[in-house]
Amino acid sequence: MGLFNWWGKKQDPLDALQKRQAELRLQLQVKSLERAVQLTEASTASTFPSDWVNFYVNLLDRYRDGVNNAYLSPIATPYDRRYGRNFPLWQTEQELNLLRAPARILCATNPYAIGLLSGLTAYVLGPGVTYRACAKDERAEVLVDGKSLVERVQDELDEWCERVEWSNLEAELFWRSREDGEYFLRHGLGDDGYTWVRTVEPEQVYQPPGANQRHWSFGIKTGAIDLWDVQLYWAGNPENPAEGDEVAPARWALGPALNEAGEVLDEMVHAKVNTKRSIKRGLTDFSFDTYDTLNSATKLRRNAGEGAAIREAIAGIREHVARPVSEVQTFQQAQIDWSGANPVTGRPLDQQRIEPGSVLDMDEFTKWVPPPAAGSTEQHLSVLQALLRAAGVRWNAPEWLSSGDASNNNRASAMVANDPFAINVTRAQKFYTQRFLRTLRIVLRHAVEAGRLPAEALEWVEVKAEAPSPVHRDQLAMAQANQIAVMNGWKSRQMVAQEEGLDWAQVEQDNEEYQEKQGLQLGLDFGGDEEEDEGRKSSRVPPPKKKVPDTKDNKGAA
Repeated sequence: MGLFNWWGKKQDPLDALQKRQAELRLQLQVKSLERAVQLTEASTASTFPSDWVNFYVNLLDRYRDGVNNAYLSPIATPYDRRYGRNFPLWQTEQELNLLRAPARILCATNPYAIGLLSGLTAYVLGPGVTYRACAKDERAEVLVDGKSLVERVQDELDEWCERVEWSNLEAELFWRSREDGEYFLRHGLGDDGYTWVRTVEPEQVYQPPGANQRHWSFGIKTGAIDLWDVQLYWAGNPENPAEGDEVAPARWALGPALNEAGEVLDEMVHAKVNTKRSIKRGLTDFSFDTYDTLNSATKLRRNAGEGAAIREAIAGIREHVARPVSEVQTFQQAQIDWSGANPVTGRPLDQQRIEPGSVLDMDEFTKWVPPPAAGSTEQHLSVLQALLRAAGVRWNAPEWLSSGDASNNNRASAMVANDPFAINVTRAQKFYTQRFLRTLRIVLRHAVEAGRLPAEALEWVEVKAEAPSPVHRDQLAMAQANQIAVMNGWKSRQMVAQEEGLDWAQVEQDNEEYQEKQGLQLGLDFGGDEEEDEGRKSSRVPPPKKKVPDTKDNKGAA
């Protein structure tokens, strides 16, 4: 069967192949030129090899139409997100790793990415989340051995958080989730009866060797259709990828998690961001345009800084007019005080020492020209600020969070309760505290299994997590609001103390010691014999009588 062009006329197959060959050769030349331009723009001070950029940018080229090079083909099919994939962004573990690797380099070397992540961590977590044990059942307040069940649960949480430095781990888990798009935290019961935790790298969670992709894709076992039904995780051995462990998702029930062989399994808490629930793995914040924007901002800042440094290193220029080269060289030699060699390049290095108060003479063929000025510096700075604003848009972050420039941080731009960034931070706090509480639930369960807490602790006591408010508050107004809330019973004194980051037990002890000390100083501590006590009692000022409200029932009462 012959070939036909779009006019319907028969076409020679050899001509078509030659034309296709010419098109492919032209595409190869264009790719080669693009690579050459990228290598030219990159400097020796680059934060990472330019090949990473090529891999990153060209990741989606496989989906482009080979003839028109303009459309993604196919546009959408029922199989795009089968088995937890995220077509056209990634379909395999290797493609997901390809997106993650440049983001890690960016977050470790790019100052703007580091600043953004640090600022987000500070707003979402602050100095750390506060965890408070509260009674769900009145029986939890009954004292046993001098402490209620609520207090014993609180002591267990405080001790464990201190053991593992949980506040620092919270910040690391948040950073991992934004940098990698997810975090995996593995839990197990140690021989000492306490919970141990270990982070699992995302690339260590992969499909087990020989496993069925319908269930074990991306290292997470689910139903073939119901991708929300997470059954197991596979934590691979980094020393031998053919080996690994099955890990159960975090559970609420008492007793250890068991596999089909009856072996005890560790438990995993998995937090993923930037993807849907039907997609098994998360996507880094620093991908695609965000990655390109921050990378361009760093390159612009570096190049502008290098240019300014070179210009500032030039004190001036001597221009020789209508003079032969030999005379110019003779003139230059006459100005040299000493000569040496550059230790790096080996080229001659001539020096001229100009003492303070020196007067320089110049002949009629020489004139002094000032060094070149940086005429486009302001434009470069404007572009840099625009790039950093664009990078912060992903989080609705204020400009100063990404650029570090607080010059426009006035009252109008300050964060308030209905600010989009404040709302996003509050939503993020809810997301992370829910997953942190899963870890603490495992901690309490292990304490019950180790015999330090009764089983009723999981039923009668609940743990609440309180993240710091991202909105700046007036301290005086906040104190007045807490005072009103305590007087009307909306809040307890213990709750207010914990919101302020204070240890309630220490506050109570300090108050008791203060009252005891003041009572002794005022003679109100009734000790000694009865006669002396009676004398002290009689000297006390009686407390004021409570005023009875004037109502219908007690009208006229004294």
